[in-house]
Order: sequence, then structure tokens, then C-alpha cells
Amino acid sequence: MDAAGTATHSPVRGVVLGGSLALYPNPASGSITLAGATPGMVVRVLDALGRVVATATADSQGTARLVLPAGTAAGVYVVRGGQALRLAIE
Repeated sequence: MDAAGTATHSPVRGVVLGGSLALYPNPASGSITLAGATPGMVVRVLDALGRVVATATADSQGTARLVLPAGTAAGVYVVRGGQALRLAIE
């Protein structure tokens, strides 16, 4: 609604998301690969408190290789790259 009280609607726009993401190996230790991301997308591994553990950018093929820091504790983490995926670290 504008200042004169006139309401207008914009056209509906469809959004096509890429296919599903694949995360491997899972469970993991050391490094992981995320396939199916949008090229250039920033992918993050987050711990249970939402802290960033690792970050990578998807290449032109939509693949991101994330190296986990030495000493990353075993547990369940979240990988975010357009979608949220669970990652188990051994």
C-alpha cells in the first residue's frame, strides 16, 4: 500500500532451486565434500551452538570441499549451503 492508500500486487515469480545436495562421507573425519550446491555459494559447517567450524565456496561444478580443523570434536554438526544437512563427525 502506498501513501495514497492504493494497493497493488506484483506478479508471482517462481523460484527454481537446484537439485538435492549430497554430503559425503557422512559420518566424516578430516574433510567432507558437498555436491549439488549453486556455484559460488558459501557453505558452512556449524556446531550445536551455531559457531562456524569450517567454510568453503562451491566451485563452478557446485562442489565444495570442506576441511575440518584438527581436533574437531565428535558429534552432530549442521552443513548449510542453501539447505541444512546433518553431518556426524567421528
